[in-house]
Amino acid sequence: MLARLLPRAAGNPFFLEALVRMLVDDGVIDTRQRPWVLHEDRLAALRVPETLVAVLQARLDALPADELTALQRSSIVGPVFWDAALAAIDARAPQALPLLEQRALVQPVPESTFDGTAEHRFVHALLHEVTYGTVLKAERQAGHAAVARWLAERVGERAGEFL
Repeated sequence: MLARLLPRAAGNPFFLEALVRMLVDDGVIDTRQRPWVLHEDRLAALRVPETLVAVLQARLDALPADELTALQRSSIVGPVFWDAALAAIDARAPQALPLLEQRALVQPVPESTFDGTAEHRFVHALLHEVTYGTVLKAERQAGHAAVARWLAERVGERAGEFL
């Protein structure tokens, strides 16, 4: 397996990590037991994407619809986002955040910029960019408007910081 993956990663640790996570998502690697189990038969049948962007897109394509929607809505807020801002776009989306954390697509930020709302971030800027690229223009516009309203209600005297 390493002989097949290492040349693709070309020395990029995030690329290799994304490849391994894709294999976990696809059931090629079973992480439920230690040591992990590699299903060689599934690996042989798998087409391994050539680029990091293609690996990230493959991971997005494999997500259940509700998780993909939540991740897309999160990308509208930005590479760093808040659950309440996400809820301003889609009230159901924050429910998927624990699953997205388990899949190592987003991670919590220890201290939130805004009191009373959890802050998260995409695990990598490129993942945010690829995810945002899958959002339709009209959906982006509506989402940005909802986030702008949410921010305007919260920033008060700190407006200069957030402009």
